[in-house]
Amino acid sequence: MSFCFLSYANDLNFSSGEDVCHVAISLDNSLVVTSAISSISAWRLSNGQRMFSVSQDQAIYAAPICLLEKEKRILMAAFIKSSIKLYDLQAGSLALEIDDNSESDGISSSLCLCTTEDQSVLYANTSNLATTTTTWVRQANLHTYDVLDIVQISSNQTVHFIGVTKMNQMLLALTEGSPNTKKESSVQTFFTLELWDLKRKIVVHQLVEPSSKVRCFTLSMDKSKALTLGNSRFSASANVFHAEIKIFDLVSGEIIQRMLKYPSSIHLVQYIDSSHVITASRDKIIRLWDLKRSAPPSAVEELKEEQAEVEIVGMYGHHAICWEKHALRVVDLQAGHFIHFVNGVKPQIVFVDDNKAILVSCGKMSLFDLNKNQMIVQFEGGIWDEGLANGCFIHTTHEVVAVNSDQKSLCVYDMHSGQRISQMKCEHIRRLAQALTSFFI
Repeated sequence: MSFCFLSYANDLNFSSGEDVCHVAISLDNSLVVTSAISSISAWRLSNGQRMFSVSQDQAIYAAPICLLEKEKRILMAAFIKSSIKLYDLQAGSLALEIDDNSESDGISSSLCLCTTEDQSVLYANTSNLATTTTTWVRQANLHTYDVLDIVQISSNQTVHFIGVTKMNQMLLALTEGSPNTKKESSVQTFFTLELWDLKRKIVVHQLVEPSSKVRCFTLSMDKSKALTLGNSRFSASANVFHAEIKIFDLVSGEIIQRMLKYPSSIHLVQYIDSSHVITASRDKIIRLWDLKRSAPPSAVEELKEEQAEVEIVGMYGHHAICWEKHALRVVDLQAGHFIHFVNGVKPQIVFVDDNKAILVSCGKMSLFDLNKNQMIVQFEGGIWDEGLANGCFIHTTHEVVAVNSDQKSLCVYDMHSGQRISQMKCEHIRRLAQALTSFFI
């Protein structure tokens, strides 16, 4: 596939100084609405001027938003403080408000929002009761003001997206884990996509499963196609990523597979028309892709032996630290090669300098020479690394500090010999280790 960098002669800056969490564009492409934690703003695309704003005092989450047209008016629906609020953007006023009639003790988060053909609003919320967490997909009718429960989501799943397809089916994007489960940032989240029959309230088709390792997805503007990007693999020799693109025709059921090659990890993909998508990646570049100019699916098979699923979670100089399942990979981005650490349940790595690093795995600590790809020092004794971001900390060029296996003391080791120099008894070892992490980084 080919790509180009998006640039414009006259850039428009839609900014209120906040991190934007939700964006919606009107069907006539005249307005863009942004939602941040403290406010929602509507902007004219022609000149970048803000024409409407509503503040959210003491809000915890950015309000989900969607746009619809009614009687030649552009309306914005937003979920704010347990209510669906409908704003007339041209008039700059509140048109109506529908209270969520949930009997729960409180809504911890509204997750997403979309509209159906009959101009009902679908949304998901999570109720926190004394012992359980429940998520429902609900439907608010903008004509009758009725609110109905549509689908109850499994307690071990979180809703990230709701869409309505051209066939008037509901598209849900889910991940494993309850909404209140806090996952470590190093663990990659993969999506499941399901099609639901709204009348029968059943799953009619599961487009992708977690095994497909889908990291981002998009629904086309005409709601007839869904696209997923998954099975991302990094080639150290070529210093590029490869991923599988699947295009699902939600009307005919046809599935088209393509391969994408790109220089930086992609975290967002969005349709702009039937044959083009844009992506956002970690190098902070927006790229435009032509889906018609694509690599053959067979090319994906040829890369399987060379590639492995990785996620870059840290950088040190020209080295990238990548997580895999029960493994760790250190990629030299200049030399184009990598070292693969496969021992241990959850190996950790701490760089001493560009040439040496300490590997922590299964209660043991070792010093590695990254140039020679070999262990040069095995530290004596055992250390405790379970549940910690790092089990050891570089103190000086000659000393390293680690949490002892008794979980009640810190040990200081000589970097060159691996011998323990001293041991310090202390309470609240976990809090101390976390403090040391922030201090030494």
